[in-house]
Amino acid sequence: MKIFKLLTKIIVLFLFLLYFYYILDYGLNFDVENKFIKPILLSIATLTMIYKPALRILFLILGFVMLGLMVIFYLFISIESAGVMGGFGFSILVILVCLYIPQLIKYGYVKDF
Repeated sequence: MKIFKLLTKIIVLFLFLLYFYYILDYGLNFDVENKFIKPILLSIATLTMIYKPALRILFLILGFVMLGLMVIFYLFISIESAGVMGGFGFSILVILVCLYIPQLIKYGYVKDF
């Protein structure tokens, strides 16, 4: 029963995050078929960071690597690919910062929030 509750919670949270990231990326335009992968990847990354906090450092490194790849792609390869890399890397870094806010408040680094 405990596994069922956890699985239900993960599925509901995944669907909510998927909807949230889709709305943030594309608004209420639901006719975009081929651009559904970024919200799925961001939802999986957020769930992983929530349920496995030890992997947050890997996502921090991944975010900076994606931003570095953005620069390389912008200079040498393709501007569209650079936009995808930069957007995904920056999104991961913003998610990380948002997940660390409760800890900063708990430990007293942020007083008036």
